[in-house]
Amino acid sequence: MVYARENRIQFGTGDVGILMSMTGTRTEPQAVVIFQSQAPIGIHGVEEGADLSTVTTGYYNPKEDIAMSFSRPESIDCVISVLKAIKQATFGKNNLVNNYLSD
Repeated sequence: MVYARENRIQFGTGDVGILMSMTGTRTEPQAVVIFQSQAPIGIHGVEEGADLSTVTTGYYNPKEDIAMSFSRPESIDCVISVLKAIKQATFGKNNLVNNYLSD
């Protein structure tokens, strides 16, 4: 669920839609990821090799949705690296859950 007023997104039940978008200009493009609340559906991502030229329109509501914009590809790589690290630390083999969480 997206809690825009709390600047928080809770993932895990398929109730967060993740949209891809762009903003900026052709000479200075920005990649945008938009998180929206939705009715729970199966958790899924974008398949490797998907046809990204297929255009669908959506609506961004800044009062209800949260958007992340990136003006450099290195910033996207940084976020991906942190997500991979926290995935390993929390859910991976030899995770760190016992170091940080109590029963």
